[in-house]
Parts: sequence; structure tokens; C-alpha cells
Amino acid sequence: MSGLIDHVTIIGEAAVYAYECEMAALLPREMLPDGGMDLLVAGVHPTDVINELVGVLRRAKIEVQRAQLSADKAAVELRTEEGLSLRLYTASTLGGLIDQYAENSAYGAEAVQWGLDLPVMHSMLVDRNGRAAAVAVLEPRAFCMLRFMALDVEEMSLIRREVSAELNAAVVKLVHERWTEPFVDDHVQSIGPLHDLLEDGFPTAPRM
Repeated sequence: MSGLIDHVTIIGEAAVYAYECEMAALLPREMLPDGGMDLLVAGVHPTDVINELVGVLRRAKIEVQRAQLSADKAAVELRTEEGLSLRLYTASTLGGLIDQYAENSAYGAEAVQWGLDLPVMHSMLVDRNGRAAAVAVLEPRAFCMLRFMALDVEEMSLIRREVSAELNAAVVKLVHERWTEPFVDDHVQSIGPLHDLLEDGFPTAPRM
């Protein structure tokens, strides 16, 4: 992944490995994402940069299969020979999801856009096999806002939704207790799931 740092920003759940490093925490293994990575790329549509990204991956000796459009048409999916799914988004396609989210939560959509406007962070991602890479990720508060949106607008199984919600709750807890900047008060008051977590407590505490 280090070779991609100038090309992509990790915006999906794989970013939690970087947040563990940033906040000196270790999340329970059963929470951790497996087999996929959501990436924000430049361009109007993800297809604009596929050839460049595939070239970078192949120079890193990572072979990929033919790209496919996701069911919601918001992302293009590449799959490596090892079975890793890479879902490519752009600011434009994320904007479509934000508009959809705004229909249910106008304040939540504003919080997501606020998060995406923050500068990205350069960090180290270290997985449970000890593999390390320099990566670009969203600021962790922005990650939480984006995950609240995903839980609202993305189609996923009940089990997948429960696991994703639990993981986001754990990251919210980390941010609340360890990050240098607190959640914005307006976001806490206007985003129901965030308010509930901070007011009512967390279902699963990370091991630290």
C-alpha cells in the first residue's frame, strides 16, 4: 500500500489499523475488517483513474481482475488475485451518497462533508500479521461521520450492519477518549447515533 499513498486515501474500515497506531489502542480482533478496502481517488468518476491505479498495483506485483461497477453505482470494485476487494470512490460519487443521506439526515450529511473537507492524515497502517505500510487516511472524526452515513445508505446484511456499527462505536470511543480534538458539539447534538453513543455509553470497549 505504501506505493499508493500519493494516489489514494483509505476511507473505509481498513483505516482502523492506522487509527490503532495513532491512538495507541488495540481493537478486539473480532471487530476488525477483513477482505476489503474503500479508497478515495481523484477524478470525476472512479473509472477515470483505473488504468493508473492498476499500473501502480502491478508495479507493486499485485495483480487485479477486471473492474466492476458496484450495485449502487457509487464505486468501482477491483479484486486482487488474493481476494482483496478494492472499492474506488471519488468526491463526486461520494457526493451522490451524501445527497442520499441528506434526505434522512441533513445535519449528518453536513457533518460528512465537513469531515471530507479536513486535510487527510499520513499514518502507518499495521495489520495483525505485522505488515506495515505508509498510508493516507481520513481524520478519525471524519471516518466516524462517513461510517454513520454508510450505515444509513448502504445495502448490507443484518450481520454486516451489526459488525460495522460495533466497529464504528469502538472508533467513536477511541476518538472521545484519546484523540487530540473532540467531536464538534453541533455534530453530537444533531447526529442521533453519535449522541446516543456519547450519552448512553458504548456497547463494546476497545482493549488498550
